[in-house]
Amino acid sequence: VAAARQQASSGLTADYVLTGAGAGLAPGIAVAVSGVRGVSVVTPVARTQVLATFQFGGDPDVEPFSAQGVTPAGLAGTMDLDVTEGSLAALRGDTVALSRSAAATLGAGLGQAVRLHLGDGTAVSPHVVAIYGNGLGFGDITLPNAMVADHATSRLDTVILVRVASGAGTAAAGEALRAAVARYPGVLLSDRDAFTAAQASSLASQSDVTFILDAVLLAYVMIAVV
Repeated sequence: VAAARQQASSGLTADYVLTGAGAGLAPGIAVAVSGVRGVSVVTPVARTQVLATFQFGGDPDVEPFSAQGVTPAGLAGTMDLDVTEGSLAALRGDTVALSRSAAATLGAGLGQAVRLHLGDGTAVSPHVVAIYGNGLGFGDITLPNAMVADHATSRLDTVILVRVASGAGTAAAGEALRAAVARYPGVLLSDRDAFTAAQASSLASQSDVTFILDAVLLAYVMIAVV
């Protein structure tokens, strides 16, 4: 949890983050904020879970992975995945980027194809174009945004990351963003610090729940032993 919190905090380079009070954010919102004065990069992020099929010990195996769909244009301005091999600029069409952990589990390297099932069960075999280090903070699998959105029930983005242009006033851009999204009910605008603090609190809550469940399980084991 601590590692995920640190990666999510250090890897978020956007100045502002848009979130939705409901199921997500409509695709048109990213288009609307991209035209706001002072905004240089807008990255819609759709989060999902995928199933990966691979060989383990000579036998077929299937494992779920957390995944995100992003647009590569200007991605370094909003998100730092700590790429160690390849380039996220090539994340278009039938391609995928893997965390170091996922690449090791799937036995996949640059240029190789991996077998995935997307949110609606569609099978795809994208080729690996990059390997990165911040898998705990952003998900072990990164796909093109369109691939994730087109195969999800809601077709909505989870968050939208916004980077303010160099030389433009961050506060002024924030006010312009608030005005631009005012016509979209339920859309919330947070700066980087507020968003990372909320994420850290959410991770801590999840950790507490896991601890309680483990404690209950341990209690039952002790009773069974007695």
